[in-house]
Amino acid sequence: YSQEVTSMLPVEALRAALDARRKADKSTTNRRHAALLPRHPPAAVAGGGSEAQRPYPLVLDLCAAPGSKSTQLAPLLAGTSGWLVANDSSPERVRKLRLNLLRAGVSSFTTTCIDGRKFGKLTPALFDAILVDAPCSAEGNARKHLTSLDHWDVPEHSKALRARSRLSFDLLESAWLALRPGGTLIYSTCTLNRFENEDVVEQFMRRFGAQGARVLDVGELLRLPEALRREASQGQVLRIWPHDFDTEGFTLAAFAKPDVPASAAAAAAGVQQRPSQEQQRPSQDLAPVVDADKLRLEAEAQFGHLHVSEQLGWWSSLVEDPQGAIWSVPPEWFQGNEWRALVGLVEHRGVQIAKRSGEAGFEFTEEFRLLIGTRKSTSEANISANNLLAIAARLEGSVGAWNAKIDVCATRGAGKDAEQLLRKMRSSRVSPDVVSYTTAIKAYAKKGTAGVVQAAERLLEIARQDGLKPDMAFFN
Repeated sequence: YSQEVTSMLPVEALRAALDARRKADKSTTNRRHAALLPRHPPAAVAGGGSEAQRPYPLVLDLCAAPGSKSTQLAPLLAGTSGWLVANDSSPERVRKLRLNLLRAGVSSFTTTCIDGRKFGKLTPALFDAILVDAPCSAEGNARKHLTSLDHWDVPEHSKALRARSRLSFDLLESAWLALRPGGTLIYSTCTLNRFENEDVVEQFMRRFGAQGARVLDVGELLRLPEALRREASQGQVLRIWPHDFDTEGFTLAAFAKPDVPASAAAAAAGVQQRPSQEQQRPSQDLAPVVDADKLRLEAEAQFGHLHVSEQLGWWSSLVEDPQGAIWSVPPEWFQGNEWRALVGLVEHRGVQIAKRSGEAGFEFTEEFRLLIGTRKSTSEANISANNLLAIAARLEGSVGAWNAKIDVCATRGAGKDAEQLLRKMRSSRVSPDVVSYTTAIKAYAKKGTAGVVQAAERLLEIARQDGLKPDMAFFN
């Protein structure tokens, strides 16, 4: 999953902040996951008790879809037994988010579909690190999308701007409440105005500064050269101006939470830490998979000698629901109260691996097939590229997935197959876009066979009937 370089800065800042905490803590002994953990267990501050440090990091991407930051976060957790919770408030966007994580080979994640403003009260003091890449005016994209500046001419712009600023603050406040003591919070936007950046940060510090919230110097965290730091650092935020850095525009800020017991942090925020009965119920419906070794062996036999347990690493933390569906979950799903605040909120507990079939067999899911088929380390899996694309199209049902299938036809010069996929798209109620038709024409042009011009003219007419306006690439 590729993205513009400046949009990668929030995750890099998060990595740097957590690494700085690890280096500052001389008492940390478990180097395997130290980079993502608070300086010491909250219980050490409280003098013991039930708030012991979990043995793995838990990270939240609050506004995650379509997945660029989440797929970048995932390697941060590699080798730590860490777990990523990727959230978005739109069901359709969560579906795309989930598919992108699977296609990127991410196995240790849970997706949620919750209004981000509610997360803090639902999961108080739960996460070790949180990223809030807030919805914004997107002025930083002006170099590639000139229309992103047009909203400044809209009469109601001031009202809309205030609404976005309120939303950003509410998301930031919610994330702060969901952050464990000693944790790190990154706030970012791809916009440049101060209303959605400095004003939000200043309002946040007025609200939580007295509780120990501390602004981190992002330029220093990223070890930017002094001259560049002076150019980009503006008060409490780091702002990347497109005309100065020849990139898209971006703004970000970082915050550190003081080390206090999690229960005290929740109480100070006025949050009830005891989960409701509705939140607790789903965990009671799940049970460990007693024959996980048999499931692993069957997976290796079916998909090739993959050494699945070594590659994916979570066969010891599989659970089964009453319907026989088998899921991957975080290693300590059943231990302590903290997870109970989350399990009742998840739309998908983790990756659905399989479902029981018959007396003693398993039927592996398309999610699992897509996951192992896209991991570089399991390239010997008996899954073809066409099968992978078909799985992706079924899981997501998006234009992008269909276009990827058409592009496979284009690489082979299979024009008729590409045009047949276009017809299937339309019959599946997925509307082709200009890229769909352009790629189909490319399939005909690949071999330069007779009739390519006629095929192009035919597809052009259909595209116009669909209300599309072909671009320069189409005509080329």
